[in-house]
Amino acid sequence: MEAASDRRPPPLPDPFSTTDLARARFDSERVAVFPGTVTMRRQRTNPTTSTALAVLLLLGGLGCRAQSPAGTAPPVDFRLPSLEGSFVEAGDFSGRVLLVEFWATWCAPCRVQADILAELHAELAGAEIAFLAVSVGEEAEVVREFVRGSPFPYPVLVDSRDELSSRLGIYALPTVMVLDRSSRIAYFESGLSPASSLRKALEEAKL
Repeated sequence: MEAASDRRPPPLPDPFSTTDLARARFDSERVAVFPGTVTMRRQRTNPTTSTALAVLLLLGGLGCRAQSPAGTAPPVDFRLPSLEGSFVEAGDFSGRVLLVEFWATWCAPCRVQADILAELHAELAGAEIAFLAVSVGEEAEVVREFVRGSPFPYPVLVDSRDELSSRLGIYALPTVMVLDRSSRIAYFESGLSPASSLRKALEEAKL
């Protein structure tokens, strides 16, 4: 009879490995890292349940894609500190289209998204379109140290207590939100957003 200690679970299919699961942080904030998104949990859960959820996400190919609340929600309002020390408000962008990326320093896919947005910023930012980055759940000094080595071409705000991200129902990073000229949500997506989708969303939000 095969000894219990000799039984092994079937290997995870590429590109996943047991290393990916070992690297996952099963705590109050992070559940697992997988291509295109980082799933976040805001309530402490049983580690066994969290592990099972992570495996299902990995094997099932679920992307945690958020459905856009565009056209159904009131204008988004916020007031957050920037890394420069000043406060930035939604009203500062009245009459303009605003793209906001929610991210964290530990989120590898967020860096890919930031590269996509940097190219779009160079192409589209101006009198009609503005860009912001909002760090989620980290203190300003942690974010500031990261940004020193990987600067953003647009302002970085700090949502250290998850106030705005919780109010918007953001549970995965990166998440990109586009607000129209009236500060209403025109695009809202978790996971990597391609440049083509964002370019289209920005143009439509200008109408």
